[in-house]
Amino acid sequence: MAIVGVVTNKGLTESVRASSSKGWAIHPTRFGISADSGELRPTREDTKLIWYEAPISDQTVVSENTIQFVCTIPPQVIETDQHINEIYLFGENSEDQSEFLLAVGQPTETITYFKDGTITLRMHVTLANVQASQVFEIKYAGHRSIEDHNTSEDAHQELFGALSDQIKSLGDAILVDNQVSSGGAIYIDRKAGTAQIDDAKFYHNGILKRVPGASFVIPLSGKISVGIWTGKNDQDEETLVWGTRYHPAGDAYHEVHIIQDGFLMTLTEGVIKEEPVHSSVVRYDREANGSYVVHGMNVGIAQTGDDHYIVQIGAGKAHIDGSEVDLPRITERTYNFDPDTERVVAELHRFLPDEKGQMGVVVDNQPIATQKPVKVTYSKRSTLGIQRGNGTSAGGSDFLTENLLTVHSVKYGTTTFLEGRDYQIRGGLLDWSPMGAEPPPGSRYTVDFEYIQEITLPEDQVLESGFTFEGAIIGSNFHVEYEALLPRKDLIVLERDGSLSRIKGKGDTRALTAPKAPAGTLALAELGQHWTSGIDPAVENTGVVAVRADDLNAMRDNISNLFDMVAEERIARMASGDDPRPKRGIFVDAFVDDSQRDGGAIQTAMVNAEAGELTLSSDVHTMDTKDISKADAPNGIAMLPYSLRTVLEQNFSTSSMKVNPYSAFDPIPPTIKLSPALDNWTVSNNLRTTITQTRTRREMVRASTFRSRFNSNASSITRTTGSTVRQNTLTRNNELPYLRELRVSFEIAGFKPGEKVTDIRFGSTDVTPSLDSFGLPPLDTTLLVGDNSDLDTRPLYDGASEAITSWVRQSFHANGPRPNELTPWSLKGGRVNYGANSGTYVTLTSRDTFDNFDTTVRVRGTNGDDDWIGLVLASITTNGQTHTLSAVRATRDGKLAWRLLVNAGQTGAISLFEEQNRFASVDKKGVWSTFPEGTTIRVIRKGTSFKVLTSKMGELLLDESSAYTFDIDDHEALKVFKSPCAWGFVSYSQPCSFEVLSHTNAGNIG
Repeated sequence: MAIVGVVTNKGLTESVRASSSKGWAIHPTRFGISADSGELRPTREDTKLIWYEAPISDQTVVSENTIQFVCTIPPQVIETDQHINEIYLFGENSEDQSEFLLAVGQPTETITYFKDGTITLRMHVTLANVQASQVFEIKYAGHRSIEDHNTSEDAHQELFGALSDQIKSLGDAILVDNQVSSGGAIYIDRKAGTAQIDDAKFYHNGILKRVPGASFVIPLSGKISVGIWTGKNDQDEETLVWGTRYHPAGDAYHEVHIIQDGFLMTLTEGVIKEEPVHSSVVRYDREANGSYVVHGMNVGIAQTGDDHYIVQIGAGKAHIDGSEVDLPRITERTYNFDPDTERVVAELHRFLPDEKGQMGVVVDNQPIATQKPVKVTYSKRSTLGIQRGNGTSAGGSDFLTENLLTVHSVKYGTTTFLEGRDYQIRGGLLDWSPMGAEPPPGSRYTVDFEYIQEITLPEDQVLESGFTFEGAIIGSNFHVEYEALLPRKDLIVLERDGSLSRIKGKGDTRALTAPKAPAGTLALAELGQHWTSGIDPAVENTGVVAVRADDLNAMRDNISNLFDMVAEERIARMASGDDPRPKRGIFVDAFVDDSQRDGGAIQTAMVNAEAGELTLSSDVHTMDTKDISKADAPNGIAMLPYSLRTVLEQNFSTSSMKVNPYSAFDPIPPTIKLSPALDNWTVSNNLRTTITQTRTRREMVRASTFRSRFNSNASSITRTTGSTVRQNTLTRNNELPYLRELRVSFEIAGFKPGEKVTDIRFGSTDVTPSLDSFGLPPLDTTLLVGDNSDLDTRPLYDGASEAITSWVRQSFHANGPRPNELTPWSLKGGRVNYGANSGTYVTLTSRDTFDNFDTTVRVRGTNGDDDWIGLVLASITTNGQTHTLSAVRATRDGKLAWRLLVNAGQTGAISLFEEQNRFASVDKKGVWSTFPEGTTIRVIRKGTSFKVLTSKMGELLLDESSAYTFDIDDHEALKVFKSPCAWGFVSYSQPCSFEVLSHTNAGNIG
């Protein structure tokens, strides 16, 4: 592709005149671009519509008769892509500086200019018999032009030096040395652990230099600095390359990006620099406003674990001491539990046990550091048989116990010894030195006494809130010694380099105060640490947020309105306080006396209190017809003549008819219920309102008072008084960083026998595949009628809540149950959780009983243990004994991984059908925390037959090879479960959670 063209007659004429006239020259001025084209002829004097024009970018002498003109179109000069079909060169003569069309060029093919790109056009203008190099005055626009024009290495060095100094001075006034002016975007691939950086323009030593893009490996944990290394190579040429701080690739390093845990944190400008243009703005912002949030950066808790919590900071922008910090995306930080502790000594409690002799002790300073020893010192009463030592002389002593408090009785056979007469108490000894009676030497006598006992509770019996205690004397006091986790307020701060830090406060049980933010940081939020498992720390966003100018104006208006309302309130108070006088141009009379009346004039004005206006005076006469005598009305009371007229009449009657006498209508469609049907998760409004309320009070005025004030004979009058209250409300809006993800499930019911389901859609999304994961009937088959007829995929949150509040809790062990292991059941996020590492088989079973049901449950272990979690397939109590049939999983290999147990934890427990080897396909040695998704268990009971199957660890899909299929008659131990039984959850020595994915008993899980 080439550009062909002609020099216009005007251009040729001016060139000839300039070459023949001494001192004359032609100055090329500008070029123009048009999408249209005309006739290519020397007589052209006009141009087509020009869509871009600019000074000529560069010009170079090619030969004595030829000059090259360089015309460059930079990016973003127009809003859309455009064609180039004609190029114009303009010039002016040195005599009168009049401009003329010098030359016209046309490309042999249409050229397209893309708005995000750059195009450079080079046009050669040749003038025969004219020395163009002498006619055209060449103004050096580019460095290359000077090099091409000069043959001497030393030509124009002074010009180069002067231009370089001027350019550097101008650049230093606008830009900051050793910083990126444009480009340098970074892209992080967390899967591959690499970073890709684009080309950048880097201002260095007074010149904008190009830094080529690069890619390199980055760590996905910790903090890494990415920047530009400057230096020189072996040929003494300057080099600029991308790199990281601790892998030198030059002489000096300049930081540009910070990457934290595989995520880009922010662009950084390092410390505040005193550049001429920027420093004044930074200094003003720092001194006038300090540090503040521009928008976003809300802090919340994303997750709380057993020993850690994750703080989430939303995307946003802030200014810290004048430096702008931009967080382009949501950032998360994980912090471990690190509470301050305090030893509580001798906390006083009173022993008031229940009917079982046990007392639940709730300590004053919660939570307890359960891994630290908890001591209880209490009074205990015991009756012991004491052996009088052989050969003990009369008047000797016998040791009872340490910390002896009192002795209630001492008996030998039928003989009761008395304190003071027969014995004395010395420390922990019975002293028989008094000359009274005493047991014979070598005999055994009985002592009933009280003493102080100190015990250390086992760690597994201590909960965060307290423990179960027994054995003390009823009504006595006891003391508890334990380590308490102190509440604390921490501070989340943002630093100038974009990193986030947590400033720890000081734990205290009384007044909690958050620490102060260090210099050079911005406080974003306070974290209220209470150290209670499963409950998020309290977050209070305390960051100073910039106030917009329109909000300030609204605040000013509100303040002005407030002053007006206070002034009006003062007037009303003064009036009601008998201090009437002109206030702000208003004359007020409370009408409580005549002090404000004009004593020299007769008062004839009457005020209608309800209408709030003056009215004419009127005389009111009242008459009771019962008081009229025969003399006053000899003919009785008569009315004026009258005639009746109709005021209201109704000539129509009401009847009824059948709208659809033949009951012809379409079948009633099935019902669809979404759960949740409506998610009110956030309401954010820009609200600036004025609310006006009018309060009215009606009161009765005594007739005598009214007549004295208004000179009226009315028997009574009603007066209405009122006040107006105006409230100005201004709320602050926060933009939400993202929409939350929500599980929406559905229940479909109301099908007739024989109807088929073809597909199920939520809007345009086909949700039919979700049926298979919940074990529901496949498509294009007849739905069952009766049991299991509803399609129910709800998360069954209500059912899970019911399980926690009303289901039966039991503990099974050969040595008996442990009541303190029944309490750690809880509910969170629709899951039933068990929070203890129990020493017994603990179960949570339904109140209702079933002999036909189909349920699928997701079970997860919540710590690094490998013990058992599962489902109770059937539970029934007969003759005072509870029988259970359970299917349990463990992260072990062999037959211990997947078992069927009868009466698990009880004496005589049985493991069924181990010879079927159903565990081989799903056993997996490890710990539960290795498989955060846990495993799935499905139970299908139809009368006396059962089918139980599970999935591999960490997978959702059920494995058919794991299925136990059996009938109650297959084993003698199963026959007790023939009747409808309860079902539920079971755990042994394993904190865990249960999520009911489906239960086909119409959503009622029991």
